[in-house]
Formats: sequence, structure tokens, C-alpha cells
Amino acid sequence: EPKRQMVVTPVEVPRKENADASPVEISVHEEVATAPAGKDETVKELASFDSGRHIDEVGGDFYTFRDEDVEDTYRCDDSFNSYHAHLGRGFALRLRYNVGHPTRVVSAGLFIDIGGLPLDGFSTVSFYIKGDREQGFTSTIALELRGNVTAKTYKLGNVTANWEKVSIPLGDFKASNTELKDIRIIFRSDIVDVPSGAVFVDDICLEK
Repeated sequence: EPKRQMVVTPVEVPRKENADASPVEISVHEEVATAPAGKDETVKELASFDSGRHIDEVGGDFYTFRDEDVEDTYRCDDSFNSYHAHLGRGFALRLRYNVGHPTRVVSAGLFIDIGGLPLDGFSTVSFYIKGDREQGFTSTIALELRGNVTAKTYKLGNVTANWEKVSIPLGDFKASNTELKDIRIIFRSDIVDVPSGAVFVDDICLEK
């Protein structure tokens, strides 16, 4: 069955007060039908989640985070899920989040340690995402790439209840960075359109 691919085009917008030093970016998606491919030597897998352990393919760990100055009701929890694994292989990571604070902006999400992997030869970060139909889910999330010099944040839209491939071009990011230190998937209350729900993520890669 063909997969739909979400191609990301970043557009810079002003960042909110007290945000990170990097600009927040809004991404416009164009969906392109693509067929699933076999193993590709031009792909470097970063986190497949298939081991069922909190260790990624490059030897780093990953864990959820939340704002420490709010009640722990507003958080993100992860769990390994084999039933919804992309292509039916190993596990997907299920992220259940709640950022529905009534009076302030809060955030929670997933931190993935990449450990300063050199970006030479790579042009794209990609991963798969789908919403949890039973739990409910946001159609918009944020993703942050942190390098050895700067960070960039992208707003990703069009999350659905079907697996979608998200592709983030690295051109602008590589203009300032030679290494990828970590990836953060972020649920922020001023970005999500459903304040409490769950999504599945899988097969986070670098592509040449």
C-alpha cells in the first residue's frame, strides 16, 4: 500500500517571548504518494524503538520531559507499542500528552540524544507519525533540532490517524551546524489543536 509523504517547507515567524534563541518555524506540508522501499544504504537510522529499550541506534538515550514549574498532570509519557508499529515491525513509540493548562502556556515532549552525529552528506531528517484514533490527538506538533552551534524549531501540521512520513530539509540547519546533538518532539499548548491525546512515532532517520 503506498505511503503518503509529508514534505516540510519551513517559513520563519516571530518567536514568542522567553522562547529559545532559535526562531520558531511554521512548516507547510505537501503530500506526495510514495511506495515503501526496502533497506536503503543512504539512510542512517537514529531511533527505530524496535529494541523496546530507551536506547537509540546511535547509543544515546531518549526520555520524556515537561515543564517543572507546573503540576505533573501536564506531562508526556511514553510506551512501546507493537500493534501500531510502522510496517508491523518491532515497536512504535506512543506519546501520551496533556498540555491543557487553563491559564498559561505549557510544554512537554520527547528528548532524543543523538550525541553530536556529523551531518556530512545528509540532507534530511525524516520520521513517521500518526495519531491515536481512540485517544484523540493533535494535528500539529513542534519538532526541534539542536546542533553544535544553534537550534531550529519547526511546527508540523497535518498529523492524521494514518502513518505519514515527515521530511525536514537540513539546508538551513547545516548552514550553522556540522553536528546533530538532539531531537525534541514538543507538545506546546499554544501549538497543539487538541490539548490532551496521544500520537505514535517511529523510524527516525537521517537521509542523504
